[in-house]
Amino acid sequence: MFDPRESAKEWRKRMGFTNQSQCRDFLSGKVVMPGIDEGYLESLNTHLGKLVQGLQEAVHPSCALPDGELPIFLENNRDAVLVQLRSNNLLARLNNQGRRPEEVYFSWMRGHLVVRYFHRAITEMFRPLGNEIRSIGADDFSQAATFRRSATADLAVIDQDGRSAARLEVQSGFTGINDLKRHKVVEARDIFERDAIRTYLVDFDLFNGLVAVLDLCEYSVDDDRWVQRQQMEGQWVLPLDFNWFSWRLLDPVPGDFNTLLPE
Repeated sequence: MFDPRESAKEWRKRMGFTNQSQCRDFLSGKVVMPGIDEGYLESLNTHLGKLVQGLQEAVHPSCALPDGELPIFLENNRDAVLVQLRSNNLLARLNNQGRRPEEVYFSWMRGHLVVRYFHRAITEMFRPLGNEIRSIGADDFSQAATFRRSATADLAVIDQDGRSAARLEVQSGFTGINDLKRHKVVEARDIFERDAIRTYLVDFDLFNGLVAVLDLCEYSVDDDRWVQRQQMEGQWVLPLDFNWFSWRLLDPVPGDFNTLLPE
């Protein structure tokens, strides 16, 4: 009698593999990467520029980019990132629930640009806690997994002593449907218990031109308002209707985020 495990190992070795995962990828065809439709990608990139231009024309001047800065903004926050994606051969590896790589890139980049565009406004809103907003961890454009995440940014409010005064979860919506994910509340409460640092959600609803600010530590994970979104793989969420949104992007940037918190 032969040893099946040793026989299988010898078989894969003869096929040219000493690693089981590599053999699986070879047999399943995963080693064949889809080609990028450069025309489609360029059209999506152009549309991203139009999206930011639309924001620039619609928002109150207090949170718009300074005159003439839009091309520089896109060069630094869109074009430079795309160059890094190309140099790390990541574009073809972007996938999420079967979507095309170009569409995953568009979804991630859209959220990224929104966060960068409103950075000045967010800084002004949270000035009562600190005078600087920093990304938590440097942007990593070397790993495909970075771009499979939702369009949520982890930011920190830094006080005058250089310490983290609060964490911010910034998300953007484009369909008029806005949700608070329950696992975000779990994370926020854990961080508060461990570090005594509060986490705030800043939700930009760009379909309706509204912004909500929520203190995530104030919500219970056992609230009976949580529902499951089947289109979000059954995640538990708290739907946010118009009553949660207290800043119109047509109005000046609020100087204190506390005025935006639900009562």
